[in-house]
Amino acid sequence: MTNSIENIKVGKAIVRNTLPEDIPKIIDLQKESFPYLARYGNIWHPEELESHIRIFPQGQLVAVEPDGTVVGSASSLIVTLNPDYAEHTWIGITANGMFTNHNHNGDSLYRADISTHPKFRHEGIGKMLYNARKELVIKLNLRRMIGGEKII
Repeated sequence: MTNSIENIKVGKAIVRNTLPEDIPKIIDLQKESFPYLARYGNIWHPEELESHIRIFPQGQLVAVEPDGTVVGSASSLIVTLNPDYAEHTWIGITANGMFTNHNHNGDSLYRADISTHPKFRHEGIGKMLYNARKELVIKLNLRRMIGGEKII
């Protein structure tokens, strides 16, 4: 996979690109990280995560403990920051979470989501994921990294 991230290590955890077999673990992580959103089904679904990996594998990251436990995840896509996205919604810029509007020739990495398991917060997991995204922006020669949050 070109421009994939190098494994980044903090403590015992490493950050690497997401693999299809990580999907159930990411869903479990989302349930633990966002229990109130999970109650309403407002977390990633398998078909969305599969779409992310298929469309832009380099932008999908997990933080993994040595035993295989996923303790963090981050989802990103590339967009062209233009007047269309000057004011945008999370649903619009992420194609309702499917990333089908990802633009390999775009100029901006869009941070669509990040989660860290509650037991691993304040351990540097979020910073590792952020730094891996920053590394990707540099490798892909993008102009910027921007982010948004899904407002429920």
